[in-house]
Amino acid sequence: MAGDDAYVASLRLLTPWPGNNLPWEKNSFNYYHSSSRTFVKQVSGQIVGRWSILWTSIRFSVYRASVIMRVCVGLHTFLCERSPPPPALLPEDGSCGTGEVIMQDQCDLDDRLRVRRRDREPCPL
Repeated sequence: MAGDDAYVASLRLLTPWPGNNLPWEKNSFNYYHSSSRTFVKQVSGQIVGRWSILWTSIRFSVYRASVIMRVCVGLHTFLCERSPPPPALLPEDGSCGTGEVIMQDQCDLDDRLRVRRRDREPCPL
């Protein structure tokens, strides 16, 4: 399983490397690890949003709750496979549908925004 840095890594739980200023290998691992967790959270949100039984806590045994989750995921997959394909990417989309990965530092941004540090700005609240 993939977990965030609030958990301790173990044989069955993969967590990101701790710390800042990591070597590029560990930093790359953390990036892709975070991306995979984000995808799982997005799909989980779609499943919960689709099936109202998941809008409140499930008050069943662990076995029955796991069956409910498997059925909801199976129905979600079935419906996604039947839906029409998404529209083609437009030429102004980042990589024009080539599948190429464009890193943030390769984007053509305003130089003033490149040096902006959001973590050092005062909170408006």
